[in-house]
Amino acid sequence: MAIKLKKREGINLKKLNGEGLKSITLGLAWKSGRKLFTSTKSQGFFGKLLGKANDITETIDNRNIDLDTAIVLYKGNTYVDTCFYGNKQIYLANKKIIHHYGDDTTGRNKATKTDNEQIEVFLSDIDTNKVDTLYLIMNVFSHDVTLDQVRDAYTTVYDNEGAKIATYNLSDDYTNKNGVIVGKVIYDQLE
Repeated sequence: MAIKLKKREGINLKKLNGEGLKSITLGLAWKSGRKLFTSTKSQGFFGKLLGKANDITETIDNRNIDLDTAIVLYKGNTYVDTCFYGNKQIYLANKKIIHHYGDDTTGRNKATKTDNEQIEVFLSDIDTNKVDTLYLIMNVFSHDVTLDQVRDAYTTVYDNEGAKIATYNLSDDYTNKNGVIVGKVIYDQLE
C-alpha cells in the first residue's frame, strides 16, 4: 500500500524492504488542460447591489499541458549528471543506472497505464563511490502554467515489482510554482 506523502515527509527504503530495492520508478501523471478559476456574481438582489462574488467555478482551458521528470545525480556536493527527456539513459561503470521511458501522453508506460512519464533507477547498480544522492525532479514545460493550474498532477514511486511505494499530489501545494524536487534518494539510507 502506497504512503501518501506530504511536504517534508520521507521514507526509508531499506526499512520498507529489508533486503533493499533493486530499482524504483518515478511516475508522473496529469490531465491535459489547465484549470482556470473564475468568480461568478451572486444572482440575488443583494448580490447585484453589493457586487460580491460568492461562487468560485473551475473552467478548463483545453490547451495541452506538458510536465517533465528528471533525476539529478550528485556525489557529495559535486554534480555528476542529469537524466531527462533529452538524455534518456545514464551509465556508470558500463552499467545502465537510470532509464527515462519518454514523454508518453497516452499513459502507457512501464509500471502503469496512468503515468505520462516514468524514469527507472536501478538502485543496486549504482556505484556509491561515484553517486550518493539522487534528486527526483518534475517541472511544468508548458509556458505560463503553474502546478496549481495543472489538473490532477501527481507523482508516484514504484518498487521493482511495480507496487506503489509513495504518492504525492502536486496540484494542491504549489501555487505559482512551475517545478519542484519531489524526492531525494540518499545512499546512506539504502545500505
